Amino acid sequence: MRASKAIHTACLSILLTLSATASGQSGPPMEADGSPAISDRARALYQEGIKAADAKNWAGAHAAFLEAYKQSDHYQIAANLGSMEIKLGRYRDAAEHLAVYLRKAPSDKVKDRMRALAFFEEAKKKVGTVQVRVNVNGAEILVDDKVVSLSPPVDDLFVEPGPRFIKARMAGHKSNETTIEAGPGTTHQVSLTLEKMAEEAPPPPPPVKPEPPPKPPEPEAFKPRKEIIIAGISVGAVGLLAGTIGAIVSSGYGSSAEERRDVLLKRPGGVNACLDSANASECATLNDLWSGRDTWGNVSMWSFLIGGVAGAGTAVYALVLPRVMKGSAPSPSATEPEPKPRAVLVPAVTPSGGGVFVTGAF
Repeated sequence: MRASKAIHTACLSILLTLSATASGQSGPPMEADGSPAISDRARALYQEGIKAADAKNWAGAHAAFLEAYKQSDHYQIAANLGSMEIKLGRYRDAAEHLAVYLRKAPSDKVKDRMRALAFFEEAKKKVGTVQVRVNVNGAEILVDDKVVSLSPPVDDLFVEPGPRFIKARMAGHKSNETTIEAGPGTTHQVSLTLEKMAEEAPPPPPPVKPEPPPKPPEPEAFKPRKEIIIAGISVGAVGLLAGTIGAIVSSGYGSSAEERRDVLLKRPGGVNACLDSANASECATLNDLWSGRDTWGNVSMWSFLIGGVAGAGTAVYALVLPRVMKGSAPSPSATEPEPKPRAVLVPAVTPSGGGVFVTGAF
């Protein structure tokens, strides 16, 4: 009971001592060591905390000092905040804020520092102290998975009694962790080593797909010459016409020869009628008719032959040769239109005459 009353009296003592400057001014002054000036908002909250503490409203004073500290982490605000946290039994927070005061307060404030140190030692008796060392600077230090500082920490870390999980982590390094059993007033030294992870080799670039070789220029399509086609058709037509005329003339000569032969066969001598000199003129005419038949038959045969060859050659030149030059002719498919009617002329030659066979699809 006496110890609690002594702490209560000491809290009021440091509160009034540290706020004495504020009684004559609007707030804590700018420090000569370069401490930041307190903003108007922080100064107003600080004054609210003083008034609440004078009225023994510890929770209200703590709330005002905490908001002021968020605005400006001035050591005087930290000291008053820590004193209120001792009043409220929040010893871990009190130790943390009083450590800030002891680190920042000018050394010439001997009495204030001694009082704050007494509070600080009292708070440390209620919590565990952890001194963390990490082999790399800038690593995050976590207590129970909550980031509380960066390495190296400015002050010791303070934790509530009980099992505590301490961890250090940093990008590019393997995390390290440990567990301690913190007791009231105990101090734990924790050393965490972070090993740098081997840099992963960048993945190999995707294989470059070779560009396909450029297609060779297609040969110019074979185009039959019109003059050759016209000439071939003309020769074929003339041959067909000449062959037809020759066949007609040859047939006429043959018919006349057969008529005269029949007349001579009825005369005396029969098949030997030409041996009679009286029939010499008739027999000479008969021989001329047979000769004319054979001559015009040959003319007809060769005309048909030449015309047929010319026609067939022209057809091959105009229709088949372009496909052969381009490649094999495509096989007809179901989607292709039906072939158009076409005709093929084939010359026919026999020892006794000639002609033309006409075939095709109509």
